[in-house]
Order: sequence, then structure tokens, then C-alpha cells
Amino acid sequence: MINLLPETYKKEILAGRSNLLLVRYCVLSLAVTVATIGIIAGVWLMIDRVKDISQQTIIDNEKNSFQLSAKQAEVTEFHTNLKTAKSILDKQIDYSSVALRVASTIPSGVVIDQLSLDPSTFDKPTTMVAHARSENTALELKKAFSDSKYYSDVHFNSISRGDDGSGEYPFTVNLGLTIKKSILYE
Repeated sequence: MINLLPETYKKEILAGRSNLLLVRYCVLSLAVTVATIGIIAGVWLMIDRVKDISQQTIIDNEKNSFQLSAKQAEVTEFHTNLKTAKSILDKQIDYSSVALRVASTIPSGVVIDQLSLDPSTFDKPTTMVAHARSENTALELKKAFSDSKYYSDVHFNSISRGDDGSGEYPFTVNLGLTIKKSILYE
């Protein structure tokens, strides 16, 4: 039947089909273009939203960083103060325990008149002045300090008897000794 149609109609039918195909391609191209523009717009909106969130996160982190740096400064200052306190406490000497150890070494019948205790006296020769009831108690004093692990180089500088002789402790003993630093730690 198509073959019976005149040639002009055949060309028009073929042109109509070509036009219909071209219209389909145009509509399809337009749809693809609109979809592409929509996807691009969606991605752009999503990137813009992510950018806003990231900027807000940066602002929040800067605030937190400022607060943390203030806390870090406080922690650093506290740490410095602790180091200072530790160095002071490490150098601090408990003289009461040292005095008790010295007193526990002294035999009965002897009293100390003079003994200087300060950081410079440890592990260096020093002098102790004491009063004793008799020469024997003075000898016991020297022996007690010589036998103790806290003292070394114990020797008499002098032993003298008071002129009046009537006091309870008539003998003055000048004893040279070295107080070891171990007395501080035990």
C-alpha cells in the first residue's frame, strides 16, 4: 500500500517520522540537561551546606581551643608549682627527727649544751659541747657516738672540769664529730 502512494506523500511520511525522531531526541536531550542541572544544583547546595557546617565546626573548635589553651596554661602553672614545691620539700630537713636521733645516742648523765644543725653541718666536721657528771660518762658519750652508724670521726677536742665542782654536771666535753647525711633518711 505504501508503494501505491505518490512520491510526495512518501517523502512527507518519511519526513514526519524523522521529525518525530528529532522531537524525541530534543525532548530527551532537554530532560538530560534538566537532570544534569538538577544534579549540579543539588551537589552545589550540598557542598554549600557542608561548607557552612565546616565553618561552624571551625568556630566551635577555635572556642574550645581557646578554653583548652587557658586550661593548659593553668595545668602548666600547676605543674611548675608542683615542681617548685617538690624541690623545696626535697631540700627540707626534718630537724626534729635528727634531734631525736642525736638525743637517743646520748648516754645517761650527759646533757648537750651546744650543737649546731643546719644543711652545712652534714658530712662535715662539727663540734658539740656537752656537760657530763663524770669522766666515765664523757667517755661513754664518745663511745656511743663512735658506735653509732650516723656519726664518724668522733674525737675529743677537750674535756675540762669546772672550777667550782659543785654543779651536777661539772665536766665540760668538747667533742668533734661528723654527722652523716644518712641520719636524715632513716
